[in-house]
Amino acid sequence: MILFLPEICHRPVIPGLAEINVERALTVTSNLSGADLEKARREVVLEMARSDRTCADEAMLFSKLAEIKHGAMRDVECSDEELERNAFHEAGHAVIAQLLLPEQTIERVSIEIRGETVGGVSFVAGKVRVDNLDAVLVRKRLCMMLAGRMAEMRRFGEAGCNAGAASDLRQATELAGRAVMCWGLDKSVGPLSLTTMDGTLPTLVSAPAWAIERIRVWLDQAVLDTQPLLDQHWDWVQVVASRLVERKTLGMAELAELRNRSSCILAV
Repeated sequence: MILFLPEICHRPVIPGLAEINVERALTVTSNLSGADLEKARREVVLEMARSDRTCADEAMLFSKLAEIKHGAMRDVECSDEELERNAFHEAGHAVIAQLLLPEQTIERVSIEIRGETVGGVSFVAGKVRVDNLDAVLVRKRLCMMLAGRMAEMRRFGEAGCNAGAASDLRQATELAGRAVMCWGLDKSVGPLSLTTMDGTLPTLVSAPAWAIERIRVWLDQAVLDTQPLLDQHWDWVQVVASRLVERKTLGMAELAELRNRSSCILAV
């Protein structure tokens, strides 16, 4: 991270941070502005003063960066079952993302409660394709979006079908809606766009019945495509979920380690 490396920056180096995992720092700081990084530097210095420490460490640094990037942690009590449900949910997202979207590097997977979110999967900025979406890539993204809810239901049955997936369902419905009503990706509909000049989609209330039917087809197909992947790689999902319950947050290197471990389990 630039602000902490003396050979790159003219600022005095913070004691204890002269040598850090640069690759991890660059990943964690993706999409942060210079002002954000300067804020993190000040927060580390203030934390050292408050705790009467003469040296900082990586844990302190990355904690401050996570707070700036993902919001402050909220002190909310969760039961063991709630933590496990959240862990399987995020593990489902992470595993399917790594299987279907390997070009989109995962920065972190977390079940920490920060701001208004209860965990999530974050991708490295610049690694996520946002243009030139085709039908294949849209279907893969739909699978990833729905995988959290499906993993939770596979582990907990009907109890896993709850309001916690509302954001996932909203995002998946909007993506399928754009495929059908905006991008001309649905073969049955063809090259048709119902969006306004500024790209706004009609709401489902005002959308024609045929469009809603085709959106449901896309979502239902994503469920059918995702289920066998979860079944085949369930050991991997369980390994990630178990580590999430233990650690709360996993980085890119830890996810790679767990993927290798699950491969060994499958080989046995």
